[in-house]
Amino acid sequence: MFLFPAASFLLASGCVANVRPQDEKESVDSLVHDLRLAAEQSRSISEINQIKLILIKHGEAAARRLYPLLVVNNERLNESAADILQAIGTPEATDAVIDYCLRTLANPGGGKDDDGPGRFRLYHFGVVAFPKMLQAYRKYAAQPLLREHYRYMMKLVEVSHAMPGDTALPLVQEALSSSYGPVVSVAAQSRGKIGGPGALAELLSLLDISKSKILMSGPNDYRHGVIEGLKLLGNRAAVEPLLNLLIQLGPLSQDAASVAARMLRPPIHVTIVEAIDKITGQNLRGDVARIRQWLNEQSSQKAQSKKPSP
Repeated sequence: MFLFPAASFLLASGCVANVRPQDEKESVDSLVHDLRLAAEQSRSISEINQIKLILIKHGEAAARRLYPLLVVNNERLNESAADILQAIGTPEATDAVIDYCLRTLANPGGGKDDDGPGRFRLYHFGVVAFPKMLQAYRKYAAQPLLREHYRYMMKLVEVSHAMPGDTALPLVQEALSSSYGPVVSVAAQSRGKIGGPGALAELLSLLDISKSKILMSGPNDYRHGVIEGLKLLGNRAAVEPLLNLLIQLGPLSQDAASVAARMLRPPIHVTIVEAIDKITGQNLRGDVARIRQWLNEQSSQKAQSKKPSP
């Protein structure tokens, strides 16, 4: 296996500790130079990993030389530098990698496969990254309506969905007021997952398209996410509004079914039916009469439980 000179020497010596500051600087400079060459010449992953391991041992001395590599126009070099800084793990190194993740959250070209390398790395940081994620969301939300901005905002919400508890609630609630359907859709699912006070009211208010200010995409797009959010929330008080929406939509037309098939997702009718069955724990299959019967039974049980004991 080929090794660059600095890496070969340091591996042979077996350690990088107890070296003079000037010697360490020269060693780090050589290693960073080797890392650049390895990335630019498409050397093997094993060769690059050897250099990474040695630079990690240099800690902050290496970190200072690696920060500029996060912004060069070479994704392999960016990712190698991010790996090392993430492993070094000082507050400054962590901040630098989170900033890199946010810059590379989405590929500028767009398309179906538009996730940038930063998205997958950002999951690792979780709660630690949230303040910067919220700041980034607000920056893009305040700008004019551009598709690339909303794609970016949507990815921030998707990453926050994996955070524990109600950590992501401030971002999710801001995203619920977005005017872009896909952002609202993913935020609604996160709101249902988080739950807590106000979740039901916030989600139900989004079912009423007469009050919607969404400017992009069809209303059914975002309501799929709202219904999924209600399903995740699991509050039985959502069943009646979902039934009302199902009735309001009327029978599923052939045109609507065809559009849904082309877009590779179920019609909104199916999403509602599945949500009602999940919330009730019953196999009601969209039967309006049976759903109403279930609602009447729940109402009777609730009234009965409120009666004072004799």
